[in-house]
Amino acid sequence: MGGIAINMIGFKSGHLTVLARTTGPIPKRAYWECLCRCGNRLPVMGKYLRSNEVKSCGCMNRQGIAGPANYRHGHAPSSGVSRTYQSWYSMIQRCENSNSPGYRKYGARGIAVCPQWHDFRVFLADMGVKPKDKRSIDRYPNNEGNYEPGNCRWATDQEQADNKRREKCK
Repeated sequence: MGGIAINMIGFKSGHLTVLARTTGPIPKRAYWECLCRCGNRLPVMGKYLRSNEVKSCGCMNRQGIAGPANYRHGHAPSSGVSRTYQSWYSMIQRCENSNSPGYRKYGARGIAVCPQWHDFRVFLADMGVKPKDKRSIDRYPNNEGNYEPGNCRWATDQEQADNKRREKCK
């Protein structure tokens, strides 16, 4: 990688003003802590600020004044997605996409994702970043329940196995 570091402190992009250099979800990428005009703070990758792709924390989008390319949560850059974002996306697919390989075991059985978790930022705030070890999202304590706050955790393989639904043999 090793490019020239650009000092972006004070740079403005739409409603955002860059405050300081920070870390983000993707190692070796330049992230900047930004202050949105509405008062929210968020990390944004430098290239999205320079290209003016990110103009707010999402408040512009909620107000209907931003396009769909607004990069809001820092977990789905063009170079790939974070492990947390991938888990979130897979959870929604297996519950709502009848073409998903896991749909038969989830969505077809009536297991759903709560409405507020359709916004990745809300899911992230509730669940936190996926741990670096081999954990996955688990519906616990109610394995027959929905994906929702209070019924999900980042579980180890052993915890998943202990909480597994036992399918009846045909």
